[in-house]
Amino acid sequence: MLYLLKLGLLVWLIVGCKKEKAAKLEERFGVVTFTSGNENYVERGPDRLIAKAGTLVKNQDRVKTGIKSRMDIQLQEGVALSLKEESEISIEDLSELMQGETQDKLYLSRGAIFVKIIKLNQGSQFQVRTPTLVASVRGTAFYLKSSKKSSSLAVTEGRVEITTSQGEKKEISQGEKANVAEGKPLEVGKILDKEYREISLLSQTRFFSSEEFAGLKQKLREFEKFSPLEGKQEAIETLKPKIPDPGLEKIKSLRESKESLDAQKQELQDSVKLEQKQKELEEKIPETKELPKEAEKGKEMLENLKKKKMF
Repeated sequence: MLYLLKLGLLVWLIVGCKKEKAAKLEERFGVVTFTSGNENYVERGPDRLIAKAGTLVKNQDRVKTGIKSRMDIQLQEGVALSLKEESEISIEDLSELMQGETQDKLYLSRGAIFVKIIKLNQGSQFQVRTPTLVASVRGTAFYLKSSKKSSSLAVTEGRVEITTSQGEKKEISQGEKANVAEGKPLEVGKILDKEYREISLLSQTRFFSSEEFAGLKQKLREFEKFSPLEGKQEAIETLKPKIPDPGLEKIKSLRESKESLDAQKQELQDSVKLEQKQKELEEKIPETKELPKEAEKGKEMLENLKKKKMF
């Protein structure tokens, strides 16, 4: 009898602790840090926002990129992702525990993303799901492509544990890739050079520092009172000068480099044209080289004539 009472008390404590822990979950949000192209959207319910640097990304949002477009999102300090063109992810869960643990769950329905995780707190979880697999990670970098019936995952740093829709589990290490197709066994191989080149186009993900991200979150929370979404977006626009945009910085640097190269090119072309003109003149009037000597002779003859008083 005493044994049963102790067992019941233990079960009650475990269940109670789990409920208390679940009650401590708080909603978090991510921030768009960079966009390129003209088709970047965040959909929230029936509303669609044009995504820009500073746009909030929250639970249950759908994030989409169109043709020749790209979007970078930072979900928390040390966790960022880049969406390739024509990609779509759903934010299934962004939660924060009172103890500092976090829980991020994304669903990639189509397209490709690059995920960079520098560090997760102890007990935190990060998952990306596709129609054919679930990728669970802690500190790593990986590239994930998805379609309705197949997925491929390439790990460039650390390790990623995947679980296929058939229940098969496998840990994929740095330099390896996994292909999962509906109704077929899991395939694991090495990342090819051309695949590394494709990944490198997305891997230049910009992270906010701890101070930048904490300050940005505080300022963005101040705008939660705005409604509807358009009102929030207009308010967020006022923060744009405070949000470093790596894309604009890169464009400015490239533009300055181009202007410098154009100036050097023009200077070189002018120099070549001048040399060509001089060469043409010398070829047309070869005797011009002797003009200084002829002038000296003429001067001597004039002096001689003056001496003879002919003038």
